[in-house]
Amino acid sequence: MKELYQWLQDLAVYLILVSAILQALPQESYQKYIRFFSGLVLIILLMTPLLRLTDMEDSFRSRVQEQNMEQESASFLEEIREKQEEGKGEMTLETEEKEQIEVEEIQIGE
Repeated sequence: MKELYQWLQDLAVYLILVSAILQALPQESYQKYIRFFSGLVLIILLMTPLLRLTDMEDSFRSRVQEQNMEQESASFLEEIREKQEEGKGEMTLETEEKEQIEVEEIQIGE
């Protein structure tokens, strides 16, 4: 019974918080994004008791954490590739400058 009471209390606090944020926004153009995000969070809050009953809460959290880790690693790898490409561009300029040889005179033997 305590879990149900806590769940209802969490929902009430969340809904009050979201409505306060929506009222505090100066422009209506941001409200659609806040409503979308808050709707996703509300779905997760509503699913929490069901996930607890089926013992899937831990697997759900671990999957979310795995996806976050994958996204972070992908962005990290992209940053590394960009830095490597920038580094390669600088190295080719330096190597071209080093490879330039000045020729003063050419003799052709007969």
